[in-house]
Amino acid sequence: MLIDMHMHEKTFSLDSKLSLEEIVNTAIDKGLEGVCITDHDSMGIFEYAKWYEKKRNFPIFVGVEYYSLEGDIIAFGLDEVPETRISAKEFIKKVKSQGE
Repeated sequence: MLIDMHMHEKTFSLDSKLSLEEIVNTAIDKGLEGVCITDHDSMGIFEYAKWYEKKRNFPIFVGVEYYSLEGDIIAFGLDEVPETRISAKEFIKKVKSQGE
């Protein structure tokens, strides 16, 4: 499966000018089989992405690009993003504990 693993969507990220609809349309046009939305410190697009994924029958995975004290980490499987900056070690521990 060919997937873009690191995309930002304009609603929750200043790093993008693309809507989720534009991202999916472009991905399909380019032959991708799915996309991952990993906005900075936010998974706010999650509910809409799950709805849109079903509407378009196109896989959309939502993760986060979390800014830890040591730098950015991309993660999937979180229920919520920490509201304050924590160390990379603490963040990884949090991700692992939510995946159990």
